[in-house]
Amino acid sequence: MTDMKQQVRKTLDSVTMPPLIGPLADLPDHVKQVVEAYGRACAREAIVAALRAAPEWQPIETAPENKLVVVGWMDDEGADRQEFDYIEDGLWIHHADLVEHAQMVAPPGSKMPKEQPPYQWWIDLPAFPAARPRGVKDAT
Repeated sequence: MTDMKQQVRKTLDSVTMPPLIGPLADLPDHVKQVVEAYGRACAREAIVAALRAAPEWQPIETAPENKLVVVGWMDDEGADRQEFDYIEDGLWIHHADLVEHAQMVAPPGSKMPKEQPPYQWWIDLPAFPAARPRGVKDAT
């Protein structure tokens, strides 16, 4: 099981319900157990739905054409790297511009970017928040 799946399983297993209060506290124990089990099931469903709604990184081979996306890769030192880029006619445009610029201005002997982008994964950009009328602030 992957680390993420283990973490999700641990989170789902740890869902507990607060003690029943008010009129619910006077219910017979077997009814309280059903109410608590239902509450845990609803909480688990909400967690799973949120996880499914979250965007996931996809293999770079599946990236769409003509759409700005976030691309990711591990550099030579093992650090995570991200960039915005898009494919046009089979070419990653931002990376191609970077290579072309380096070829034009870098002094001889400089470390140059590789011709092929190092990208390994991509993810969609999230949608912008809904527009708010001027002067309306967040409720935070």
